[in-house]
Amino acid sequence: MDVLKRGFFVMLAMALVLGLLPVSVSAEEEIQIELILEETVPLETTVPEETVPVTEETLPEITEPVQIPEQTAPEEAVPETTQAPEETEPTVSLEEATASQEAVDSEVRVFSHSGNLNAQAPSKAQIAQKYRAITNPTSIFAVNPSVRAPYAAGRLSDSYLQNGLALLNFIRTAANLPLLQLDEEITDYAQHGAVVLAAIDDLTHTPPKPADMDNAFYEKGYAATSSSNISYNYGYSAQVSLQVGITGCIEDSDPYNITRLGHRRWFLNPELLNVGFGYAQSASRNNYSVMKVFDRSGYADYDFVAYPAAGNFPTQLFDGSVVWSVTVNPNKFQTPVRENISITITRQSDGRSWTMNSRTGNPVNHNTACLGVDTGWYGIPNCIIFNPGSSNLSSYSGIFNVEITGLQTRDGSPAKLEYQVDFFNASSYQGHTCTYTTQVTPPTCTERGYTTHTCSGCGDSYVDSYVDATGHSYGDWAVVTAPTVGNPGKERRDCENCDHFEEREIPPLEDTPVLYGDVDGDGRVNTLDRMTLTRYLASWTGYPASIVNMDAADVNQDGRVNTRDRMILTRHLASWQGYEQLPFSE
Repeated sequence: MDVLKRGFFVMLAMALVLGLLPVSVSAEEEIQIELILEETVPLETTVPEETVPVTEETLPEITEPVQIPEQTAPEEAVPETTQAPEETEPTVSLEEATASQEAVDSEVRVFSHSGNLNAQAPSKAQIAQKYRAITNPTSIFAVNPSVRAPYAAGRLSDSYLQNGLALLNFIRTAANLPLLQLDEEITDYAQHGAVVLAAIDDLTHTPPKPADMDNAFYEKGYAATSSSNISYNYGYSAQVSLQVGITGCIEDSDPYNITRLGHRRWFLNPELLNVGFGYAQSASRNNYSVMKVFDRSGYADYDFVAYPAAGNFPTQLFDGSVVWSVTVNPNKFQTPVRENISITITRQSDGRSWTMNSRTGNPVNHNTACLGVDTGWYGIPNCIIFNPGSSNLSSYSGIFNVEITGLQTRDGSPAKLEYQVDFFNASSYQGHTCTYTTQVTPPTCTERGYTTHTCSGCGDSYVDSYVDATGHSYGDWAVVTAPTVGNPGKERRDCENCDHFEEREIPPLEDTPVLYGDVDGDGRVNTLDRMTLTRYLASWTGYPASIVNMDAADVNQDGRVNTRDRMILTRHLASWQGYEQLPFSE
């Protein structure tokens, strides 16, 4: 809790931007994050890797957080813009005007549910429960890393990893998005990435390879830094560094990132499921955190992702210095056009409103009313970024109504977003202690299995313990349609566990000459063929029609296989005059 409070109120003033001149910060504490699009960068080669012995590090528990009083700034209305002179219009009756307006409004599609459409907006109890789950880690490393040769990735403690996951899932719950899970392999990559950054002591998604670092180690670390949210800070303890990095990325408040909010959008990607964390400290005691987020294993149907989200939202994640964002689903909406958008935020307690539109300031900033649109592919594109400005609205409490107009659906229909945000303090909210029951959903051939935990008191639920789909288990191939000369056949095999099946084609039979008299199909005409035909015609056991080559047995080509064919075959084998050639023509 100490870190969460501290990160929210202190980090914004401490933000640095890679490649820009740093803002004025304390010598004791500073933070820096860098943003990357989803792309691939080539790697270099280097020398072999060596190992180093490592030990476990355990830190003492930290005390309860120091409460930082909220600061309230005077609020002022957003200045009105100059209106163009009104033109004289024909007089229209009230009834006609009302009917006309209703007709226009009826054509606008309204969307109000942010986040996962298959889940209700979380209750205050559910959000508070996730907030209380953010506990301080008891140790940093299970195995210590080495940021000098011989390099070693080390391994973060479960306590440290769970601390980062709890914070991210608190954020995802507040945004009404599916929860995330740790992945061991992804975490290992992230840890390699953190060591690489600490080794070069620089924050970059494309770190150069240290000359004395093994190539395989470097490539693993590079793969992580180039596909992760990464963070640097100085002056914070190792124990809180990951939390500082996560809160910095979700706020994205420095001048370089505020116009795109790429880190936030990666964390709020509806398709994100598997994550991993890495942390290492450089020789000069700079902290580097890697949060690997380029994963698309999850799924959630959504219209838009809002931050703050529709419904209940904790003030621990938002104040006047943090900008708003709404990312619309590119499969359902056309790309937003800034000039067409108008946003009105209304505080329900007193009716005060703040409006942002094309005449509002741009680029996005903290202090004044602003509106921007970014279409870069950070998790998902098409992000509308806006802010009444901290000089107008410094803090949030209670219900705010949000209306966003000027959007279009994919089919060109006009659309708008209308939703409410109820800001509340998750720390002081008096909810009950959740008691969870579990329900296991086993995997199927095509769907993952999972375990659902549901609180019987408030309905809070979360999903974990994913099990990979089993895949289909097929039986033997069976002929559905036999092939003939010039026509392919078909065979099929069925899954033994579900209704799925596969079919494939059987090649057509070749049009080969018939060797008349070769009844048993061994490529020769002899007394064995006469015996096989005789016993088949006599219906002997063991001589069914399936062992008889009917085309070859029909030696007189009358379309039937009978005793007449047996007699002709007998005379042919006995070299009777007139029976030298088969087929026999009578």
